[in-house]
Amino acid sequence: MQIKVADQLFQLKKDSSLSTQCFEYIDLYMKESELLFSHLIVDGVEVYENYEKYLDEHSNDIHDIEACMSTVDELNSNILKSSHEYVRNAISALNPLAEQFTGSPSSEAWKQYVQLLEGIDWLTKMMDTAGSSGGLINEKPNFDKIAQQLQEQLKSLEGAMNNQDNGLIADIIRYEIFDIFEDLLALLTSLMNNEVVLNDIN
Repeated sequence: MQIKVADQLFQLKKDSSLSTQCFEYIDLYMKESELLFSHLIVDGVEVYENYEKYLDEHSNDIHDIEACMSTVDELNSNILKSSHEYVRNAISALNPLAEQFTGSPSSEAWKQYVQLLEGIDWLTKMMDTAGSSGGLINEKPNFDKIAQQLQEQLKSLEGAMNNQDNGLIADIIRYEIFDIFEDLLALLTSLMNNEVVLNDIN
C-alpha cells in the first residue's frame, strides 16, 4: 500500500495506524512546500471529510491513496464552488423538510434532518478554512457572522429536540435556517461573480 502526496510516493503499513501514517507524510510535505492539503482519493473514491473513519473502515481493502494538494487560492476556489452548490441545493429542500415536521416526521425525514445538521457542521468548517488566508481573508468577518448564526440555530434545534417539539424544529428550519442559507448563498454568489479568489472559479 502506498500514498501519493503531490509528486512523491510513500510506502504504508497495513495496520491500525494507517490514517496516522498518511497524515504524517502529508504534514511533512506541507512543511516542505507552499501547498495545502485538499482531500484524499482512495482507490479512485474522492473523500472530503472524516478521513480517519473512512480509512479505518476500508483499511483491509485499500491499495492506493492520493493526497490532493492545492495552493491557498485553489483551495478557497474549491470551497466556494462546493459550498455554493450545497447551499443552493439545500435551500430547495428546506421547506419540504420543515413541512414534514409540522406533523409526525417519517424515518426518512429524520434522516434528512441529520443530513442537514451534518451539512451545517461542514459549512461552518469550510467558512473557517476559507476565511483564514488567501484571497478570501477579507471575508472572514462575514463568514464568522454566518457561522455564528448557524451555531445558534443548532443550539435551538437541540433544545427543540430535547423537548420533543417538532413544530419548533419546523419553524427553525423554515424561517431561521432558510434565511441564513439565503444570505450565505447571496454572499457566495457575489464572491464567485466578482472573482475574489485568484483563480477563475466560474
